[in-house]
Amino acid sequence: MPDLSFSVGTNGDLVYSDSNQKPRFVKSVDQSAQLLAGIAATQLASGNVTRQLLSFAVNITPALTALSTAAEQAFGTFTGLLVGDIVLGVMPPGAPTAGLVGPANARVSAGNTLAMSWGNCTAGNLTAPAGIYTVVVLR
Repeated sequence: MPDLSFSVGTNGDLVYSDSNQKPRFVKSVDQSAQLLAGIAATQLASGNVTRQLLSFAVNITPALTALSTAAEQAFGTFTGLLVGDIVLGVMPPGAPTAGLVGPANARVSAGNTLAMSWGNCTAGNLTAPAGIYTVVVLR
């Protein structure tokens, strides 16, 4: 399978390029359609291997991250996530919270469950914004 690189283009488009750096696929992500459909899936073929590029948009409310710590939180509301899915990126809603790093890491910790971690670099407690988080995974 050739090396694939992923990036976000203008207007939130997801672009992937093969090892020759030629854009191969552009998919505009419409969050309202995702909420109705649940999952937007695209098949990626490479040789004899077919992968799925999946996008999930879920409304979540992260908990507080204590001062000067990093903490992982699990959200069991991502219906359709499977153990073994590779999280390529997470797009949180709106502007980031000043002093809060993250989500710094994201992984599928169990079926239908996304675990994300945030780092708090301040001397006070901070909370990541609530709202629709868009997650892109490779299956």
